[in-house]
Amino acid sequence: MEDLKLIAANVVQKLGGVRATARALGLSPSGVCRWKAVPMPQLNKVHALLGEGYEPETLRPDLAAQMGHKRATGHSEGEVACR
Repeated sequence: MEDLKLIAANVVQKLGGVRATARALGLSPSGVCRWKAVPMPQLNKVHALLGEGYEPETLRPDLAAQMGHKRATGHSEGEVACR
């Protein structure tokens, strides 16, 4: 589960922080702050925004089998900083 939090934190960082992520995805900042993983409904949007390396199966390796994809891993560390 910790890896999923790190992946989510990396996404938030790459999108420019909590507020920018919320704005880009049409969510509230408080909703983004509660992410323990990138939510399944947001996977394709995040991939569209960030491109290669941010495929749904990479963002959520725990769901890769359900999505019919091969498992993939590998994102840098980070932490969602909510104030």
